[in-house]
Amino acid sequence: MKALKEALALYWARLDKILLFLCLTASAYGMVIIHSATAYTGSNKYVLVQGIGLFLGLVCALIMAFIDYDRLKKLFWIFMAVSVALLGATLIMGTGGEETGNQSWIRFKLGGFELGVQPSEMVKIAFVFTFACHLSRLKERVNSIVGLLGLGVHAGVIMGLVALQGDLGTALVFVFIVLTMLFAAGLNIFYFLGAFAVVGATAPVLWNFLKPYQQQRIIYGFYPQGDPSGYGYQALLSEMMIGAGGTTGYGYMQGPHVQKGALFAQHTDFIFAAAGEDLGFVGTAAIILLLLLICGKIAYSAIMAKNMMGRLLCAGIFGMLTFQILCNIAMCLAVFPVIGITLPFFSYGGSSIVSVFLGVGVVLSVNARRDEYFYEYTVGEEEFR
Repeated sequence: MKALKEALALYWARLDKILLFLCLTASAYGMVIIHSATAYTGSNKYVLVQGIGLFLGLVCALIMAFIDYDRLKKLFWIFMAVSVALLGATLIMGTGGEETGNQSWIRFKLGGFELGVQPSEMVKIAFVFTFACHLSRLKERVNSIVGLLGLGVHAGVIMGLVALQGDLGTALVFVFIVLTMLFAAGLNIFYFLGAFAVVGATAPVLWNFLKPYQQQRIIYGFYPQGDPSGYGYQALLSEMMIGAGGTTGYGYMQGPHVQKGALFAQHTDFIFAAAGEDLGFVGTAAIILLLLLICGKIAYSAIMAKNMMGRLLCAGIFGMLTFQILCNIAMCLAVFPVIGITLPFFSYGGSSIVSVFLGVGVVLSVNARRDEYFYEYTVGEEEFR
């Protein structure tokens, strides 16, 4: 019993309570906005599901914080196989998403309720782990052609399966995770410049592989005024709701468009617009501040990590969250295409909130073990595991 108490005391002492508090505060704030955004349905189902997802996510984060992330390297192939299996199963039995019509959800009924999971959300965290393992084994060989080809195959398999589901938004999240982790691993800047040049040159060809609705979303995403009653409608209405909120908004649960459910997906992709109409600039500024603090804390964790594996894990989670935040807010402000990216911690979605907290748990694990890996930078590279 004494040993257990000592272990729990050590665990609590090492736990990054500031990061956890920020994440829980953001999630609680998100549930408050979800309640307002779904009040017109007359059901508390959305708040209940989000609450269950938050609880499960918190449990996962606390368990992950207890596990030594470096010792999970031996599970590399298991994580990789499970990721491919989940994405493959989604291609076979997946159904359309609520907003996009893509094939990225697996839906089932439980006790009279229709539930759904989005496997790609969990695969994000698994991919961050496997890619960090791959990069940490390469070390300085990350700049070799052979090393980059192996990394390309690794990332290409996962991103290809996601793209085949028609989920362009999630595919782009994976791309940004890869870029962030490669940068953190020390990839030469000329490789990035070369990759951007190749993408620019092949963009016209890749454009033809997009589905018509994806092409329209991109075109009118940057110019919604060109189709105000069609593809541009969502973005323009979202922009108008945020502007109409003014400084303090109409008041909680008083937003005229929010309470009529006028904006499609106002509890998921457009939760930021719902907050803008209800709570105005003050409410949306609070969202941005919380997310800035969370991302800043994770970036600091990456800088302070004492081994390459820990640094890469934090960089991957940072890249995932940062890209989703920037894209979602830009989407709601009608300056970026509507591609179905949710706002971390705030948007409704059980799979999303569990995935986000799993990522937070990875960062908590890295932070809790800074002292254990202290000598990995000071003794020399041979000390890396």
